[in-house]
Amino acid sequence: MVVIPRSPIQAKGLLLSSIRHNDPVLFFEPKILYRIAEEDVPVEDYEVPLFKAEVLKEGKDITIVSYGT
Repeated sequence: MVVIPRSPIQAKGLLLSSIRHNDPVLFFEPKILYRIAEEDVPVEDYEVPLFKAEVLKEGKDITIVSYGT
């Protein structure tokens, strides 16, 4: 499995999920996001699901799937 976060908050959650997953996970870290994105990353422990797509905007006419930079 390959994981590419889109924000610092997502990076922390996906990294923790990747470390705890039983199967191998490639974690691609787009460091440019850390310089551009300004977010307050929560201190508490949390995970982002590895096998569930993030839906940014619900629609009914078209599906756009994207990955990485």
